[in-house]
Amino acid sequence: MSQPTNFHDVVFTCPGDVAIRPTKLDDLQDGEFLVRTLYTAISAGTELTLYNGTNPKTNEGWDIERRLFRGDIEPDKDEIYPMIKGYMESAEVIESRNPDVPVGTIIASSYGHFGARIIRPGDYYVVLPPELDPLLGTFVAHMGPISMNGVLYAADEVHHTLLTSLEGSLDGQRVLVMGAGIVGLLAGMFAKWAGAADVVVIDGIENRLATARALGLATHLADSNMAVTLKNRWTDENPMNTGADLVLQCTGSDYLLHHSFASLREQGTVVDLGFYQQGASNVLFGKEFHHNRLRHICAQIGAIPRGQHGHWTKRRLSEATIQFLIKNEQLIKEHVITQVVPFSEAPDIFKRLSERDPDVLQAILQPDN
Repeated sequence: MSQPTNFHDVVFTCPGDVAIRPTKLDDLQDGEFLVRTLYTAISAGTELTLYNGTNPKTNEGWDIERRLFRGDIEPDKDEIYPMIKGYMESAEVIESRNPDVPVGTIIASSYGHFGARIIRPGDYYVVLPPELDPLLGTFVAHMGPISMNGVLYAADEVHHTLLTSLEGSLDGQRVLVMGAGIVGLLAGMFAKWAGAADVVVIDGIENRLATARALGLATHLADSNMAVTLKNRWTDENPMNTGADLVLQCTGSDYLLHHSFASLREQGTVVDLGFYQQGASNVLFGKEFHHNRLRHICAQIGAIPRGQHGHWTKRRLSEATIQFLIKNEQLIKEHVITQVVPFSEAPDIFKRLSERDPDVLQAILQPDN
């Protein structure tokens, strides 16, 4: 296969700097196929930590055998600048040596901000149905499963048994969602779809809360008295039952984590999807966490709850995401996706995200060619 010259990649050259560079590809081998990127969405969470240079993987090595960060190990080669990141892509197959994936197939994958990419055996991808707009396909391979997995962890906490479906799995539950970014908004919608009796989204940015309300979710502006407000909303004759049953913590804010604990009923659970690269000095475990006997669970897409192994997989979460996106296509297009811009505008979009521009919620990049 000749090297294409009309594809480009979005590259972090160093913290705070983005460049557009020509794509380099190997020859296509048996079982592989080549895709051209249609859309690649930006993660304003983990990916932004790499743009900002605050991700620990850029400074320390990850000991995979011991599952420890270690200063005496060099970072992985994929975590050293220059690097190409991103994990929300939809693409069209333009050449194939895989008989199961013909040319013209539209897929979702998580390979990063490449203009074109070879998909090899073992790489994760999902074939998209024709009724799903490829623009929304950017949520299928990773971002949708991230948020859906948070709901799966929450439902596992409620039932402690194998779940056959997420629909109805949160019946009767009072769910607090911390953060109205893309993960929080999707998690809130998924929790409501899963049957939660009440879902409230907290954020400090009013226009993010307006988006949550447009998606059918109740909201409250973050303030120092929010735990009192929420416990007044979810009061019970028995004080042990006053408060949220579950919190989906979808930010890297230790301030909101502190208020997550304060807002829970006795023996409630925080299901945490946040990434605290700056630590959590505002969390005081000697307060509500201790006196209300609370639980705190990290829910990352790298693992399904152990009690759900063998029945739930990332692919099943992707399939559930597809069905959800098809039913809610117009809502998400109108209220969640805020920018669709060419690769050439990527430096400006990342800068705006780093500066916490409230008008950038979900930005999606599109190759210029």
